Amino acid sequence: MGRQLQPTTFQRRPDTHDPSGLLVAWFTQPAGAIIQLVQEAELTAAMGAWLADRGCQELLTRFPGPTTLTIILDLRLMTSRQTAVRGLLVETAKKIAPRLEMGFVIPPAGSGKVYLASLHAATAALRAFGAKVSVAESLSQLCQERGIRPV
Repeated sequence: MGRQLQPTTFQRRPDTHDPSGLLVAWFTQPAGAIIQLVQEAELTAAMGAWLADRGCQELLTRFPGPTTLTIILDLRLMTSRQTAVRGLLVETAKKIAPRLEMGFVIPPAGSGKVYLASLHAATAALRAFGAKVSVAESLSQLCQERGIRPV
């Protein structure tokens, strides 16, 4: 088994997870979510589809109406991703862009310059569609700076 993150983001179980249990989410205040791989794994099309469909639906049900959202996608333990995932995540970001106060992507640990450049290019493209998204380095720093806590 590869590296794992202890479920210590908030010292409690996540609010939801994909069928594999590897992609989890905590709903937060300010309104939003932290979505995280909990052990080294490939980000699969099935995970991306769950996030784009059920995960997004659960988030919007939890925070209905015009409430703006802060979403953190923590990919530190992603070892690779299936090709279809990028499109699923981009379409999801475009769909929720009107509600997105800010979105952050924490890249995989040890990401190379080419991957980071493509991630920065993807976030720039999403900003062109109105999604306020940026690349971040530290989950703990984001939580501290933005006062993010569990619901």
